[in-house]
Amino acid sequence: MKQTIGIILIILGGFLAFTGYQKMDENKASVKIGGLELSAENNDNTPMVYLIGGVAIAAFGIYMLGRKN
Repeated sequence: MKQTIGIILIILGGFLAFTGYQKMDENKASVKIGGLELSAENNDNTPMVYLIGGVAIAAFGIYMLGRKN
């Protein structure tokens, strides 16, 4: 049972971390016109929360798998 929960946590953590990473890339935009480059960035903290939370959940899943009774 603990192994199943550990595997589920690793998968969920990986998904959340990947989602956070993808959202980080979506928060940036740039336009280049001739020699002028304009860029904009959204300073939303949501992608970082996804990324850190996903890594923490995956780490806990790995801990659960490595634990012995």
